[in-house]
Amino acid sequence: MSPSPPPAPPPSTSFTTTRLNATTFLITEDDVYGERPFIYAKLHPHHPVLVLSDSGCAAPRHPSLSLTRLRTYLETYPVPCNRGRPLNPLSGKAGSTPRAEREYLVICTHCHYDHIGALEQFAPTSTPATATATVLASSGGRKFVEEDLPTHSLCRFQEPPVPTPRYRVGYWADDNEELAYPFPARPSSAPAPTVATTAAAAAARAPTAATSAAAAAAAAATGRAGRLGITILHTPGHTPDELAWYDAAERWLYVGDSFYERGAHAMPIIFPAEGDWVAFGGSLARMLDFVRARNAEADEAEAGGRAGVGGEWVVVPRRVRIACGHATCDADAEEILHAVTALFAAILQGSVPVVESRESRGEVVDLWMEDKGEEEARFSVRAPRRLCEAARERLGLSTTA
Repeated sequence: MSPSPPPAPPPSTSFTTTRLNATTFLITEDDVYGERPFIYAKLHPHHPVLVLSDSGCAAPRHPSLSLTRLRTYLETYPVPCNRGRPLNPLSGKAGSTPRAEREYLVICTHCHYDHIGALEQFAPTSTPATATATVLASSGGRKFVEEDLPTHSLCRFQEPPVPTPRYRVGYWADDNEELAYPFPARPSSAPAPTVATTAAAAAARAPTAATSAAAAAAAAATGRAGRLGITILHTPGHTPDELAWYDAAERWLYVGDSFYERGAHAMPIIFPAEGDWVAFGGSLARMLDFVRARNAEADEAEAGGRAGVGGEWVVVPRRVRIACGHATCDADAEEILHAVTALFAAILQGSVPVVESRESRGEVVDLWMEDKGEEEARFSVRAPRRLCEAARERLGLSTTA
């Protein structure tokens, strides 16, 4: 009897996946813009939900690859670090539309093009509609997202040009909000021109009390209702709509593009024209306070748990880790927040040199980087000079330079 032929290799793809923690995977996109965005996918252990943090560029560096669509990748690609299974596999009877195991909650950390590029794939009109998807964004940045998405997403400024994605935000999350399942809002079934911009459209996409109650009752009946263990934090500064989200079970804080290390590709922390360094400083302080409180809980649990309970080992919480939108996915949260806070304080005091200046969108943009001698700088910052000068004026600072 002849041996069975070897299994076919998986399709070529613009995505690579590694495991970040017990329930979360890091997906990296090889995109044409060189952004290399980090997309995070959490398989919730208690609810049929895949939490997706951002969606990447949807612009592969090599368009000839077989699999370049994020949603198709999630639902069909055999991921080695997930026991060779797709992250959200399809199932269904022959002749019927296959359904994904989990519905999607897509957390949009901010509306820049390299984070919203694939959101169209999660619209209710996407084909095939394999699962319900809810896009979540910051309620504090709603006006910023809705009023001029082609500009605020930076789509109109890219080369090659980026078509502005067509999507609707199904849920505007408040600051310090703990998310629950089922989600209190669903995307509208109507097609969206981009993000809905009128009160009528906003009302159309909001759920009625009856539909929300029905969803909650259905979830309760199946034992699937409850908290997700995810807290949303509004962290404006990089953009007005920037948010972070905290996974309490894994003790991981996801901060989008608020900051990241330079990494292997020497990526600076970038601020667009719409950035605000004073707001950014406040967001850093809030995140640091939040992380310190979580770490204090871990320290207290460890101190109280050393003796064990009933002779059993006690599992104590770990220090909080941080994952960013680029370059950095696993750093001690308290340490890196201290380091970034110190960096910006030094820039505002004039003790970090500008190593490059250029013009962008009609104004001077500087690149700050600490001189570490032979040691590689951990961070660099690229931002309009105006943001630094405005922050110095508002904070009453003078430079040492």
